[in-house]
Amino acid sequence: MGDPTESLAGFLYQKRKNLLNKWFEAIALAYPPDSSNFLRREKDRFANPVGRSIAEGVEAIIGGLLEGRPAGEAVEPLDKILRIRAVQDFTPAQAVAFVFSLKGIVREMARREAGEIDLAEDLAAFERWVDELALVAFNVYMRCREDVFEIRIKEMRNRTARIIDRLNRIYEKPGPDQDQAED
Repeated sequence: MGDPTESLAGFLYQKRKNLLNKWFEAIALAYPPDSSNFLRREKDRFANPVGRSIAEGVEAIIGGLLEGRPAGEAVEPLDKILRIRAVQDFTPAQAVAFVFSLKGIVREMARREAGEIDLAEDLAAFERWVDELALVAFNVYMRCREDVFEIRIKEMRNRTARIIDRLNRIYEKPGPDQDQAED
């Protein structure tokens, strides 16, 4: 094989920082303007944990891509991003759309900067990888949403039990333990 920098992976490795920045920007733009500006501007991990989680997730996903790992191995970094989106006002399509934005970013970078390198075959393989990544992302998002709903159900059960206990105390109705003690 020829010069490894003439492959898409080699090209993206050379442009890794730019790719990471562009993808982070695309993800941040899905948020309302004030939130988007904050995510992009604030670099402190404690002041901006959402931005930090997104940045770490993006970096791990791109690392896996460049190392040639299957898209299915990106569950953990996708979880970093999608766990946040699962509790926000995103539809499932909006929550995972950031995965597809990677295609446009890479195509644009390759068109502008790759010059005479023929990346058509590599781009097709890359796009198949992104499609697989999107399917994995959807599964991760749905699992996160299930977790959120389970938490809400437990919270409602606990709240209902507390209300029933209060009502029993207010009206001094004996509970099941008190009925047995009187017998």
